[in-house]
Amino acid sequence: MTRKIKATSVDGQVHAMRNVLADPLPPPWPLSKDQKPIWDEILLRRSRDEWQSVDLRFVWDLSKVLVSLREEEKHLAREGFIIDSERGPKVNPRGQVVRLLSAQSRDLARYLRIHPASDAEHPTKVIGGRKAEQEARAAVAPAKRATVDARRQARLLPQ
Repeated sequence: MTRKIKATSVDGQVHAMRNVLADPLPPPWPLSKDQKPIWDEILLRRSRDEWQSVDLRFVWDLSKVLVSLREEEKHLAREGFIIDSERGPKVNPRGQVVRLLSAQSRDLARYLRIHPASDAEHPTKVIGGRKAEQEARAAVAPAKRATVDARRQARLLPQ
């Protein structure tokens, strides 16, 4: 059995940098263009080593629920909470859909341990790995921005 590398050690820092530079974790099913930024944001809440294949399925579900929730909230804002019907004014049934999607998103976030309070629930080794990857990501960010800017100047990427 191998020992877990301590995130504050040199080996741990190298491991975190490799995780940051590695290809992103693939979704189990194709993502819509609206789901992709949510997927990316959720994956950044935990270190790469914490994600298991079953977790990625729930991340996909959560990203889909959040996109649906946003769309339903827009519709509800346009239609209003009270709508006219043949029998007079009534509560918009879309409000119940929004409540159900909101509850589902909370449940998935709780299961995935990505809600803000979850950081306090984890042992320091887990938090250390997350912090090491965040620091590595911050160190890599200027180089990534410079590469993108150089490609744009060379007209390899759309502006």
